Amino acid sequence: MPPQKSQAPRRSRGSRRESIGGRSGLTTTLSNTSDVSGRPELVTVSTTQLRNGNMLFLIGVAPEAEFDSYDTAFRRVRQALQITDR
Repeated sequence: MPPQKSQAPRRSRGSRRESIGGRSGLTTTLSNTSDVSGRPELVTVSTTQLRNGNMLFLIGVAPEAEFDSYDTAFRRVRQALQITDR
């Protein structure tokens, strides 16, 4: 039996503006099926622009059933991040 092709993640929740390391950023939550466990998972993708114009991406992945617990930790990391791109 040929391996199943992974499907692209789908937007699960709306995008929201939030502080990422003290800067304006955007976070989107996507739903996906884990290639490892085959179980549903949620993926947060957060972005903010650096001073040189590059983008910083932060990605958090957690099982969908446990996402609320992980999301609190992911949010704390985004807020506490220290960006030093002088």
